[in-house]
Amino acid sequence: MDDSDSQKQLAIVIAGSASRAEADALRDWARLLIDLKDEKFRPQPRHEKRFR
Repeated sequence: MDDSDSQKQLAIVIAGSASRAEADALRDWARLLIDLKDEKFRPQPRHEKRFR
């Protein structure tokens, strides 16, 4: 089993043992991480030069 599999397994155990409020908080946190990842890899718009 590689490191990625053990991390997934740990996440499943944590999620399975979390209370409803904790699960909601974990879900919100995961969504924020996904949004940050998507933002990091999104191409940035090129700015036009103000002076020509």
